[in-house]
Amino acid sequence: MDYRTRNSGFKKKKYLIFLFCFVCIIGIVCIAWNLHNHIEKNKQEVIQTGKYFEILKLSKKDHYKCKAFNEDGELIYSEEIQTIVWPTATMQYNAVDFHHGAGTGTYLDKFVDYQQNLKSDWFQNVRAIGKDHVAYVRWEGKEVENIKTVLVVAKKYEQNTEKKYSFPHILNEWDIDICEFRNNETELYIHYIDKDTKETEEKTIKLSEFE
Repeated sequence: MDYRTRNSGFKKKKYLIFLFCFVCIIGIVCIAWNLHNHIEKNKQEVIQTGKYFEILKLSKKDHYKCKAFNEDGELIYSEEIQTIVWPTATMQYNAVDFHHGAGTGTYLDKFVDYQQNLKSDWFQNVRAIGKDHVAYVRWEGKEVENIKTVLVVAKKYEQNTEKKYSFPHILNEWDIDICEFRNNETELYIHYIDKDTKETEEKTIKLSEFE
């Protein structure tokens, strides 16, 4: 074997070693980058916690995770939500009420009963909260001149239980300053400003009158 052959073989080995090292470096960089992204993606900050709930701020902008636990400390609800306003949690009627804004004057509430492991849907713009029911205002009708205002009651933890009561005396839900269930949740009391007289009025409606 002459000098040129040996030199060619040496260059080939050198090239293969360089290529191997280059591939290894690229692999290490990719692994490190993926690990970094994984850590960042799963980075969580606790913003509110209690015995039966936890709210986490995720690394992704405007993303949060709401969790609820039963009396044994077991996770019974977990959901990632997107909102520009931090969600909050309060306790009432043996349930966690997760609440957050949804923009343009809209807010949402979801209830999780930690004793019976029950979960509600998200309700929009709830005005009254009872142990078993919620109440809110809705507008119905496609054309402006035909839009009517109705009060709605629904069972918290049962789907398709909405019942309505036509209430043309208000323009929107903000005309009601007091709205609450009374008499063992058989009645809904409201204190409101009448859209025509501009006077404050009050009314008690039996839930049996809702259809």
